[in-house]
Amino acid sequence: MIENPQPAWLPLLLLALPGIGFAAYAVNQIIFLSEDRPLCTVPALGLVLALLPTHVLALIFGSLTIGLTVAWSVVGVLGYAWLARHWREVRSAASLEHSGWARRLGIAALATLPIVLPTILANFSDEANFNGHHAVIAHLQNGSYPPRYLYEPSLPLRYHYGFDLAGAIVTGLLRVRLDHAIDLLTIALWPCMFLLLWRVGEHVGGRRAGLPVALAVCFSGGWPLIALTGPSCGLCTINGLRINPSFVHYFFQHLWSLGVPIFCLVVL
Repeated sequence: MIENPQPAWLPLLLLALPGIGFAAYAVNQIIFLSEDRPLCTVPALGLVLALLPTHVLALIFGSLTIGLTVAWSVVGVLGYAWLARHWREVRSAASLEHSGWARRLGIAALATLPIVLPTILANFSDEANFNGHHAVIAHLQNGSYPPRYLYEPSLPLRYHYGFDLAGAIVTGLLRVRLDHAIDLLTIALWPCMFLLLWRVGEHVGGRRAGLPVALAVCFSGGWPLIALTGPSCGLCTINGLRINPSFVHYFFQHLWSLGVPIFCLVVL
């Protein structure tokens, strides 16, 4: 096992995580009207607040560690400051919305169960390839930013490394292996996406359309994923012609894991 080269004090930034959540809740209140304000958008906004300032500041300082520390500290403090001024409002809103969201969270948890074992037991798409997600996260763990193209280190990486940035942050904060960080992120992002798709369905087709839309999108294309493992999982053919893979297969290409929740947020 390769030792994590990130600073040992990075887990202290976990103290800022609730503050980032409160900041996301505050932004959610600004964006959406009070009479029809979704809560499923809060985790997605929190994801943006956790990653985007980190990326920008890491580019400025040329260091992921410095960018992460400054971004999370500032956003976390702002979130705690907002909570101190709106504590009663947040507590009242939580008590009113608890009953309806318990059911939704339960259904989202059930919808997540089918992807848990495939996530843990297999490496999909370009996770383990040279210059794939494992390699990019390991590269980011060394602290330099932005990541370089590993075939030619003089060039900046032209790749969807937003998920890898999130993976490097998870390895630094939780001190877990990079493959475990990918699994944790994948399993966490699935219910986040499911609830956002539920909300998109309600927005487009009415209250009754929310759950069918979420189920139809997340499980579209069936489960050829279960039948095959490895980089080619989910790729099936009819009369020698390759058919479009299932949505689950695309989700395991991690630009989709991160991109679909943010896309739903933008749509809403």
